[in-house]
Amino acid sequence: MATYLIFSFYSVNLLANDSLEFEGELSIYKWIELESYPDIRIPIYKSIGTKGPSVLFIHGNSSSSRAFHKQINSELGRTYKLFFLDLPGHGLASKVDLNQIMPMLENSNLPAGFKEYQDGVPEAVKQVANDPDIQAQIIVGWSLGGHVALKAHSLGYLPLVKKIFIYGTAPATRFSPIKEQSFKSYGVFDSATGMPLLPSLGLSFKLSVNSNFFTLNSKFTDGLPWYTPTQFSYYPNRGSIYLKSFFDPNFNYGFGRDIPEFVRQDGFERSDDRFRTSLAVMALELDEKNKGLPTELDILKQLADSNVTLGVALGERDMFINLDYLKALKESGYLKTLWKNEIQIFNDSGHAPQLEQPEAFNSLIKEFIER
Repeated sequence: MATYLIFSFYSVNLLANDSLEFEGELSIYKWIELESYPDIRIPIYKSIGTKGPSVLFIHGNSSSSRAFHKQINSELGRTYKLFFLDLPGHGLASKVDLNQIMPMLENSNLPAGFKEYQDGVPEAVKQVANDPDIQAQIIVGWSLGGHVALKAHSLGYLPLVKKIFIYGTAPATRFSPIKEQSFKSYGVFDSATGMPLLPSLGLSFKLSVNSNFFTLNSKFTDGLPWYTPTQFSYYPNRGSIYLKSFFDPNFNYGFGRDIPEFVRQDGFERSDDRFRTSLAVMALELDEKNKGLPTELDILKQLADSNVTLGVALGERDMFINLDYLKALKESGYLKTLWKNEIQIFNDSGHAPQLEQPEAFNSLIKEFIER
């Protein structure tokens, strides 16, 4: 494994009025190459803080570490040792060579996805978390990042980690004993994936803002179903709907306003759409080789057996995750090491409280680090 150290002062350009907008890049602390896939290089970012245990933040689908700019450039980041990475296929991390043809499932017309993304994501977290310069003891995972943290722990990749904080994440399994649904449906289910509208969009929207929607059966379709709720049907591009749904629809960058430019860039231009296809193969269990692996509900039990403290939080107006599902997990005994024995709620926030309510978010993370 090759590791590249780049020591530089942290520098960002936050636009006037402290809005959600953000320009430029986070300063790279170091690079790593994946041991299994040396063509994939991962940038790591670091706050200037030196106090406390190392904390590793993992971003969500079609995003990057720039989603945490209000943490790294804050009192939290100036105090504590915070680390961030761009997952393979996202941000400044390497993408699979565009000349590589998408592998297909055997005897099927469905994509198999790229292993550089499917196996490379938890491997990236493993290498970063255990890097000698990092040695993370706490993981904070947003949305997909929360799922990645759980999987990395289940694979034995996080031996030093004693606390995991997930938010905007609903640990689940396709055949769940929990009666509540993990995702909100808004009465609309995507015909290609069978999933509720918003999460299905996160698996499938393509690279170009103006491109068609790519379904898992390799067909292209335009627009949205006629029965789609009005708030969604305003936006003919499915990727834009997905990114807008990060935010509280009643405040900030909801359905009535444009999303921050850096969020659009990270979603469309800096995320490999083939990553989303690769993710869909795993999420929908299309590959027989992935079946029979521990479910996320099994992983929650493993966390309890390992005595790992699990923080769980959700934005009050999160458009993806069903709060009643998280409550049902707790009531059913799946969250035995739940921090404070309660699910934390960010008021006046959607799926991205680290951006919409940074003071409340940073205060809670500070408490999670110290307690």
